[in-house]
Amino acid sequence: MAAQAKAPTIGDRVRGIRVQSRLRQADLAGLLGLSPAAYARRESDEVQFKATEIATLARRFGVQSASLLGEEAAK
Repeated sequence: MAAQAKAPTIGDRVRGIRVQSRLRQADLAGLLGLSPAAYARRESDEVQFKATEIATLARRFGVQSASLLGEEAAK
């Protein structure tokens, strides 16, 4: 049987948009008021992003928080 693909996590989605934007983890750590190590733990899903952090990242990237959370837009 073929293994099913793992759904992207919040960290995966944030990492993807960060890399597309050509930003470093340290750039976003500074934006969120975190140390680079604390930010890296969030992006690797060891620690959950806080709601305020998701909102800040969404504003920075010009997307809705729901897209970072993997939620479909309400229809």
